[in-house]
Amino acid sequence: MHAEQLAELLAPLKQFAMSIVYPVNVTSASYQTPGPEAIRTFRNMLFERGISNSVRAERGDDIAAACGQLRTHFEQRKQAST
Repeated sequence: MHAEQLAELLAPLKQFAMSIVYPVNVTSASYQTPGPEAIRTFRNMLFERGISNSVRAERGDDIAAACGQLRTHFEQRKQAST
């Protein structure tokens, strides 16, 4: 799982590192926003491996301006104009 891979990468720095978890936002790509249980599981796996972490508050999703959504919109407009 990705949490295990991340924890392994951060292991040498775990006393200094803090991971901020960004749940993916819905875009036109095939990504799905993870549910609360998936986010909790991911965070717990990091905590169990000594990696401090927090979840970033979601903002802008209601107006399609959340992380990743603006970039997707920009790319679609760019492709449409070529």
